[in-house]
Amino acid sequence: MKENDVSKIENASIEEQRSFLTTNLKQILKDLSPGFRNPAFRSFIINEMQKKFDGKAHILIRTILSNPQFDGLINKQSLWSTLKKFENIAGENLYPQLYVANFDKFYSLPRIETVNVDEFVFYDGNDTSTVSKVDYLNEDGELIDKGFYADETYAKNNEVFIVSINETVNNDGGIPVSDTLRPIEISYNPDDTIPSTESIINARIKDVTVWDSMESWLAGDSEVNIKAWLSHSS
Repeated sequence: MKENDVSKIENASIEEQRSFLTTNLKQILKDLSPGFRNPAFRSFIINEMQKKFDGKAHILIRTILSNPQFDGLINKQSLWSTLKKFENIAGENLYPQLYVANFDKFYSLPRIETVNVDEFVFYDGNDTSTVSKVDYLNEDGELIDKGFYADETYAKNNEVFIVSINETVNNDGGIPVSDTLRPIEISYNPDDTIPSTESIINARIKDVTVWDSMESWLAGDSEVNIKAWLSHSS
């Protein structure tokens, strides 16, 4: 199977699917490459990341494409063509994104500018990956292997852009309905002959520490879901 043959990717092996993903994510970065030498482009993507529209410092590639300011800067025609390859895969649409590992550390005020060339890694969805080859863009917009791998410790001390697939948005690229808007399910003690009076108590968790992220650091911040049960009798 060819690495960019979307018509057969659903039935391809895991290795072929990951190759397909990496190949097309690299193409996206190549088409964006002129932007990384443009201060307005860089400011735009960082400002969008700071909004954390899905709770994390992400920016969807389609958000960049929708900004007419960069029509003559990046290769939009090729970008649109590549994004089409991520549509209707096993009935789902996938949304490529840019993400900066440990974003708040590098972009909190005051901002410390560095002269280092931008570093990029590509996440192919393999949660067992603990390291990833580091690339950079040369003056011609070509991806060049830097000759080493980044691990989680490296990403904590060096600004690394991760090109990956967003794990949060729904099939339309929007944010799913929050769990807080779902109907509250109430179950009564089966031993009670008379149901007790139920009331809802608002509460919040101030701090959460995740000791085991259960996924690769390349996948971004950990998603945390909480189920709670409360019993009260007066």
